[in-house]
Amino acid sequence: MSHNSMPAPTSVDSLAREILREASRDSHGTLTSTSSHDGYEVATNNKQWTWQEPRYAAMLKAAFEVLERKGYVQADGAPRTVFSMTNVGYEAADGH
Repeated sequence: MSHNSMPAPTSVDSLAREILREASRDSHGTLTSTSSHDGYEVATNNKQWTWQEPRYAAMLKAAFEVLERKGYVQADGAPRTVFSMTNVGYEAADGH
């Protein structure tokens, strides 16, 4: 997905759920979270969420922060760009 082809997110929670579902389907259970001059990007399971528009980039960042705060993903060391699904994350993705 790219900022040109994806619809704008409707809410932080729905975006977080979408990312969590995709991450649970990733064969390695990993996600990446990066910032650059092109905006903020989250990627997992061969899908990317990227917006250059500041409002949607902020929503994407907030959605990723929700996943981390709830313990659904955890950083795999520094510089905190690669994250792994946790057991709690898989359970949440499965609706438990």
